[in-house]
Amino acid sequence: MKHFIKVTYAKSPANKLQEGVQKAINELDQTLWPNLDQAKFMVYQKFDDAVASYTGRCTMARPIGRQDYDHVYMIYAEVANIAIYIAKKDFTHCPVAENIKT
Repeated sequence: MKHFIKVTYAKSPANKLQEGVQKAINELDQTLWPNLDQAKFMVYQKFDDAVASYTGRCTMARPIGRQDYDHVYMIYAEVANIAIYIAKKDFTHCPVAENIKT
């Protein structure tokens, strides 16, 4: 069963670190992943990479994840909310699916 990452809310970044994190997380918007653990790992990996690449003096707390419903896992960061949904159908046979990064 595949999982679909969607950035459900993004606020205006207040500094360069938040801007970098938001840009990194937005790269995962509307992507499919083979399972929930891999989808969560990719969100946290993008966050960690963005924070590690920042050379300034500020820092950010790691995003908090929790199960909202039986089919949605939410990750709350300072700059964005990320939902990971269960993909009920496999759309990999559709021409549009070629545009989805996996």
